[in-house]
Amino acid sequence: MKYLLIAIVSILSISFCKSQKEDSNRQLIKESITYKEIGNTLLKLHLFTSNKEEKKPVIVFFHPGGWISGSPSFFFEKAKMFSSLGYHTVCVQYRLANLKTTTPKDCLNDSKDALRYLKQNKEKLNLDMSKLFLIGYSAGGHLALMTQLNTDESIPIANRVFTIASPVDLMEDELLKTSVMTTNEKIELSPINHIQNLKTKLYLFNGTTDEYIAYSTISDFSNKAKQLNKNVELTTFKNTGHFLLTTTHKEKIEQKIKQEILKE
Repeated sequence: MKYLLIAIVSILSISFCKSQKEDSNRQLIKESITYKEIGNTLLKLHLFTSNKEEKKPVIVFFHPGGWISGSPSFFFEKAKMFSSLGYHTVCVQYRLANLKTTTPKDCLNDSKDALRYLKQNKEKLNLDMSKLFLIGYSAGGHLALMTQLNTDESIPIANRVFTIASPVDLMEDELLKTSVMTTNEKIELSPINHIQNLKTKLYLFNGTTDEYIAYSTISDFSNKAKQLNKNVELTTFKNTGHFLLTTTHKEKIEQKIKQEILKE
C-alpha cells in the first residue's frame, strides 16, 4: 500500500507539473505582425497576450539606443510581465537612424505609424485603445512622448506616458550634431517646443547628472508644463546618470510605472 501511495503521489505530481507547464505556455502568446514596409524592410510589432480572444488594455514599449541602435527585445521581459497581469503588450520595431539617410524623424514617423496600425486594427487584435499606456527609455521615451505632442487625430491618445532618461530638446543632443538634420527639424522634433499639445498625463524619470541630457532642460520642461496646466510628474534621482535602469533606482521606477498603470 505504501508503494502504491508513493506511485500515485508521483503520478499526480508529474501531472500537476505538466498541467502547470501547459498553463504557463497558454498564459503567454507572442505574435509578430508587420505594420509597415519600407523597400525591403519589414517593421514589426511584437505582441504578447495571455488571451488573444479577450479585449484588454494596451501597453506599448519603445526601446532605447539613441535612435541608432537597440531592439524591441529590450522590453520583452517587461511586456511578458504585464501580459500576465491582463494586458495586451506591444514592443515596437522602428527604423534605426544612420544620421545620413535616416534620422530620428524617420524613427518618429514609424512610431506614429505603429500606433495608427494598432488603432486601425483594434477590433481584430482585441485591443482596448481607451486604456492605452506608452513606455519608453532614452530615445524610445522621446519617441513615445512625441507621438502624443501633435494634433493628428489618426494617432490614439494614451492614458499615461512614461519616459525614462529621455531627451526633450534635440538642439542639445551631441549625437545629432553629426546628423543631416536641420536646425528646424531638431526644433520640430523637440518635445519642449510642443508642450501645449500634451493631452495625457506624463511621467518623467531623470537623473541630475545625466551624461547626455542636461537636467536643467528637463526641469525647464516640467516648469513650462505646469505653467500650461499640463499633468506632468517629474521624479528626480540625484547624482544619477543616464542609464537609470542599470542603477539601484530601477526597482523604484518599475514599481512606480506598474502602480500607476494598475490604477487605471
